Amino acid sequence: MAELYVQNFPVLDSSQFPALFFEQWGYVLSYRYDTEGGILVIYQDVWMALRAMEDISKCSSYFVGRPSLIASIPESEIPTTIFVGQLDSTDEELIMKEFSRFGEVNSIQLVSRQESVMNPKTLKHSALVVMKNRNDALDAITDLHRKETLGGPLLVKEARSRAFRDQDAKLFVGMLPVELEEHGLRQLFSTFGIVEEAVVMRIRGHSRGCGWVRMKTVQSCEMAIMSLNGQLALRTDTAHPCLFVDFSRARCG
Repeated sequence: MAELYVQNFPVLDSSQFPALFFEQWGYVLSYRYDTEGGILVIYQDVWMALRAMEDISKCSSYFVGRPSLIASIPESEIPTTIFVGQLDSTDEELIMKEFSRFGEVNSIQLVSRQESVMNPKTLKHSALVVMKNRNDALDAITDLHRKETLGGPLLVKEARSRAFRDQDAKLFVGMLPVELEEHGLRQLFSTFGIVEEAVVMRIRGHSRGCGWVRMKTVQSCEMAIMSLNGQLALRTDTAHPCLFVDFSRARCG
């Protein structure tokens, strides 16, 4: 179950309207008005509540002539994504067992990649662990960071997703080898999930050494950033050969 609190929701004559309104995002278990001019909606799971919060926040006003709706979810109920680096083990059951000590784990995404072009046979392993409760996730980060377990010392930190919306799943990639083509860029990022588009930026037909990649999900972007940014060296013609990977705020100069 998950709570969604919405301010400025009107009290209407039809007792069925709130349920019909909020069920466009998922199954509503119950709802009740409060004395502060808001309504508390209980969804079957947190993803329904998150979708509702996102859509309500994007719309200036659902009811003409009335204040805009303001939707929120208790922070402790928002699933939290943890990046786990420097793994020796790729056994998902072992990772699940380690993190389940702190609370419920929603999902685990494992990634193995080459350490560098100079050491193609050496693999580095990492994972994204999504925990149901934020407080549990913070406890796991505090306890496991730098701990000698699962191959450690582990690098454990909160992933920094900026949004839940898939339209934000676009990455800027810098420090690319000039000979790298689109298919190579796509192949590099396909390790982390579905690549919807990969583009190498060019001027007069020549690569500018940067490009952008659109992934299917923000979670895939997070894994790519954590695994590649400042970690993977593809160039041999510079003293700072590691890739720069971040959400697409950056641009080629």
